[in-house]
Amino acid sequence: MGDGATLLDVNGDGRIDRIVLTLTDGAKDDEDGLVNGTIVAPRPLAFDTTALGQVDSVKRPLATAATRGRQ
Repeated sequence: MGDGATLLDVNGDGRIDRIVLTLTDGAKDDEDGLVNGTIVAPRPLAFDTTALGQVDSVKRPLATAATRGRQ
């Protein structure tokens, strides 16, 4: 299996339930290009641009003292 993403429908409902990312130290998605035990990612691996009203559920992080009041 090479670098990239595998999309899995683990419960057979026709929707993606799990994404498996495979990254190799020193390969194309490792910014420093070195086999050194660290994968440097200059950008997020993924982000969601789906409008909030178009998703079935949303997981929100728990409020902490630092974020409370900014929501």
